[in-house]
Amino acid sequence: MNFKGVVQFTVFLMASFPVTGFITFKFSFFFLLILSTINFFRTKEQTSKLTLAIVLSYFIIDLLSSIVVLNTIESSEILIRKSMFFLLPLAVYFVSNHMDKKTINRILLIFIFSTATLSLFVLINLFLMDFSELWNKNSFYHPVFRNNYFDLTKIYFPYLGLYFAFSFVATIHFIIWFTKEWYIKLFILAMATFIFVFPMLLFSPRAAFLALVFGLVFYISRMKKAVVIIALLSLIFIMVIPNPLKERFEKIANTERTLPSQEQAPHEVNYRYGVYHCVFQALKAKFPFGYGIGNVQHQLDECYSFYSYNSFNSFVEQHYNSHNQFLHEILKNGLFGLISICLLFYISFVRANLIHQTFLIMLIIALLTENFFEREAGIIFFTFFNSIFLFRTQKTAI
Repeated sequence: MNFKGVVQFTVFLMASFPVTGFITFKFSFFFLLILSTINFFRTKEQTSKLTLAIVLSYFIIDLLSSIVVLNTIESSEILIRKSMFFLLPLAVYFVSNHMDKKTINRILLIFIFSTATLSLFVLINLFLMDFSELWNKNSFYHPVFRNNYFDLTKIYFPYLGLYFAFSFVATIHFIIWFTKEWYIKLFILAMATFIFVFPMLLFSPRAAFLALVFGLVFYISRMKKAVVIIALLSLIFIMVIPNPLKERFEKIANTERTLPSQEQAPHEVNYRYGVYHCVFQALKAKFPFGYGIGNVQHQLDECYSFYSYNSFNSFVEQHYNSHNQFLHEILKNGLFGLISICLLFYISFVRANLIHQTFLIMLIIALLTENFFEREAGIIFFTFFNSIFLFRTQKTAI
């Protein structure tokens, strides 16, 4: 196997992380770092240096922030976790001459099949447990399906949902571009709906489902293909029929916008409202500079301590984060943090092809309700695919 083959095999192994796990991903990544170092000395010219600098600046802002904060232990832990925002784009950049069209397509296919394997593994287990009984037992405050999905995958729901959502969109991408016969297209679409969308109804990741809908709408606006329209109509129909995901959306609509108090029962508490109240209180106190990396959660917890509510999912016990990555960046690094993440998405979007742009749209929607860039599962997913798409060989774009 030549050098290019070794690079591609390593990246393929990384793309299988939904099944092989994050430990395998990290070992493969460190090997990719070695390969990228070798390729750095073999390749005389590198393009897109400004793009690389802008992408890396998102992590560099955090690094500079860590120098001035007092919470060195927590800030160091965060920097280690978020180092993928620096190291992975750098590694991919220096082997980008081996990231051709065929390689990108294979990466997507490996990810799709890995996510599908994980999904089928869980579905088989659920049917072996007596699916109808689980369906009857499941409720908002007794989320049987959510518990089973986490126990079997060890991946937190918003991240697992985003993996499934992107796999569904990527499958449609292949149906449109690489499948000719209409009956095969419909068969693959039906299978993808069962494997990726149906599980999302069960473990109910609201942010991921919204990302899926907005991603498909964006794809339609650019492609106007019948397959995508059919998929979107199917999702709308799914939301009409009774299912656990619909129940979770209804819970948002029916919960009053009042701050948590001891007079409220758990089902009456609007947790998001309580979180965002403290987020904006913290923002007003330290705008436009922020609290520095590692200090944000302490400020939010201090605000939560004034809530008298102290029952199921207590704010003091759960330590809720800001549930919005863009607000978190302002809390952490002020306007510099917001500018850095906006530049990261801007430079990625303007250089992107359709599937990459759809990926970015889906991430932006997800970031509006979750702090995806604060957990390993979100960091690896974004940095891997954004780097692969962004630093591909431009003349062979998908």
